[in-house]
Amino acid sequence: MSPTNILDRLSRLDTNTVSDTLDFLALKGATYGLQPLWDCPKIVGRASTVEVGPKTDAAPAVHLLTPVIDAVQTDDRVLVISGGIDGISCWGDILANASKGKQIRGTVIDGMSRDIDGSRDIGYPVYGRGVTMISARDRVVQIASGTSLQVRGVTVNQDDYVIADRCGTVFIPAEHIKEVLDLSERIDHRQSRMLEAVRAGRPVSEIMHDNQFRAIHDSNPTSNKETTLQGSCPGLDPKRVNPEDQELVRLFAGTDTPAVSDALDKLGIAGQAFNIMPLTNYKKVTVGPAFTVRYVPASDPPGSVGDFIDDVADGDVVVIDNGGHTDCTVWGDIMTQYAALRGIAGTVIDGVCRDVDRAITDGYPLFTAGRWMRTGKDRVQVGGVNEPIGVGKVRRAREVARVAGEINNSKACIRELIIRVSTIAEAREKLNYHTLQHLFISTVVLASLLCFATGTQPHALLNHNSGTHVESRIPRFPIEDLSPLEWRAEHERTRASLGDEAYLALRKSEIDQKMRSSNDVLDDMIKTGQWNFPPIGNDVKPDRIGFGDGRVFDVGIKHGVPDYITDAMYARYGLEASARNIPEEWLEFEVPIEKSREEKEQREKERQEALEMENTRILNGRYSVRDIDMGCFLNLKSS
Repeated sequence: MSPTNILDRLSRLDTNTVSDTLDFLALKGATYGLQPLWDCPKIVGRASTVEVGPKTDAAPAVHLLTPVIDAVQTDDRVLVISGGIDGISCWGDILANASKGKQIRGTVIDGMSRDIDGSRDIGYPVYGRGVTMISARDRVVQIASGTSLQVRGVTVNQDDYVIADRCGTVFIPAEHIKEVLDLSERIDHRQSRMLEAVRAGRPVSEIMHDNQFRAIHDSNPTSNKETTLQGSCPGLDPKRVNPEDQELVRLFAGTDTPAVSDALDKLGIAGQAFNIMPLTNYKKVTVGPAFTVRYVPASDPPGSVGDFIDDVADGDVVVIDNGGHTDCTVWGDIMTQYAALRGIAGTVIDGVCRDVDRAITDGYPLFTAGRWMRTGKDRVQVGGVNEPIGVGKVRRAREVARVAGEINNSKACIRELIIRVSTIAEAREKLNYHTLQHLFISTVVLASLLCFATGTQPHALLNHNSGTHVESRIPRFPIEDLSPLEWRAEHERTRASLGDEAYLALRKSEIDQKMRSSNDVLDDMIKTGQWNFPPIGNDVKPDRIGFGDGRVFDVGIKHGVPDYITDAMYARYGLEASARNIPEEWLEFEVPIEKSREEKEQREKERQEALEMENTRILNGRYSVRDIDMGCFLNLKSS
């Protein structure tokens, strides 16, 4: 059999199938922890081995790996590097470009890589333990090449075969490649037939029975035993979901794991599962009742691995306790396919999964401690279902959901408040208006300021060139439509439920959303000429300006500052380098630091007093979005 034919056959397989084959043949070759370092394609090839290690002397050395790359003469090579040091790279983008030019198929490192974007940009596959930025220069040197290596506990020889994909990396001894390929193709064929049977509706407990897997070694892809997978297939008969479970799932709608985690902390409940991570970045939160499964070491003869799946109800989340083991999997593509067909919400595993391409492609939610290709058959078996397990226990779901909802709402309000604070700072700097009673830059406040400055009435400031129905762009909250009695009852109930802190955040968030939406509309109207301001003179500009280094200067006629200096200060104000090279003639108008500090402290005191007054009014139900009069803005109609 030609080397090209071998690699073609190997390329049609995946690491999961090859790992199963090595198990059947009692060969060691599957490794754990050598993952794709970018979303790179599968690689198959023959190993060119390189051993690296720490540099122990000061003598100059040839850059590691360069002689090996230069010596490659064929297009079937995969560089296999052992001896890497945690945190220090032994691969980078220059080596990747050189390897690409020599038609090397990829690199597998029992160590770290850097410049990984460079490898990705040219499409060069790199598998390894992780990514770092620290150079190998004067830290790591090449020790040997073309020799036997130890890679994650597996012996790899020059010219052994390599296959690597999303689930990890497998090495195949060259002397066993023919029997590995033959058996792998039979396993792959049978797995495909099993998937077809699952899709047709056959119970997965029949399809995945361990006796059928043990028969693969002795069977033929076209034997009568395989034809039993076809036959008639009864329709799927998913278990009925419990109405109470449906209610609990609805209670958690709109929350996320940080909010639920905070709620668990507040209630003193242990429920967070450390290092159980999503297989990919899911856009949707997975929520459902837990169907727990506990795995134990396999007995002799081994027991069932996956029969439990037929008892899982629609909408359940399968939660598997495999003791955190990363040496064998308990979930693969057949289970993924069947679970998705059954309407199972997702799977959480305190352990690893395999056949991840199916789950990623289908968008089936998987949360695990990692991914690996080695099967759990003959290694573990189901020890129990629907019993307490070690991934985490929650027994007060309604209370957790309530507290999580409150926390989620408070966090949303806090984010709104952060935005609002930046608006306050802008108002204080640009308008010198430090005592806004409600701490919002609203259309009404802005109009009032302009009225005070020009001696006109608010409606006289509005020059609407064309009518715009702005009401639809400004949110209206349910509490605005309540009668006074209904509002009082709603206020008391919500305050008692949330507590003062969360209640304040909620009401201020509502007010701020309304005000900011109004400002957005106002800005658009100004830009489009639907609301034109009269000219504003120096008398309404700030009479003091602060620069980036903290110094404050008087400006304007009020302080006897010449117009040309005032204009120059305004021109420089707001520039990134505003405090650099301030002209000497400006210094006589600098406000003494002590005076500036006193005024700042006074403004802060006034701001705090206004804030306390606002908080009191909100907590008493006397201030909310119901009390915001936006008539001078919302009554704009076309003339």
